[in-house]
Amino acid sequence: MNTVYSGILALFIVCGTPGILPANEFLLVGDFEYSIAGKPAIPIMFGPSSEQYYDVAIAKEAVVDGAMVSNPYISMSFTKDARVYVCPKEHRDCVSVQIEMDANSVEFFFDFRLVNTDTGEVLAGHEQVIVDGENYGRLGLE
Repeated sequence: MNTVYSGILALFIVCGTPGILPANEFLLVGDFEYSIAGKPAIPIMFGPSSEQYYDVAIAKEAVVDGAMVSNPYISMSFTKDARVYVCPKEHRDCVSVQIEMDANSVEFFFDFRLVNTDTGEVLAGHEQVIVDGENYGRLGLE
């Protein structure tokens, strides 16, 4: 899911995967048309650098307080040092996200098990991402 992101904005996020990533330094929220499973979606990229990042898309209709979202309404990949980890076709339940919202923020709690299809290496973990402030509007949930 390597998409050209235009009109993106960096902001601070919280990272929750000890041993996989150092504290994330940026979050990119797309404000352009994107879809997943034929539904309008929110594209989000986060990680410590442009060489090491998660690329996520979540169907807008699924972003509801208290929701637990999984395939087909979410997709996720991870890129590190030109190696890409994806959700393999035979394991479509490899990523889920718990969503908590209030009037000014959305907190995403990701659980994932991604695979590098070239090497078979598995990357499993958890990530926590908070989108708030003026960037909350970029999610297009209002």
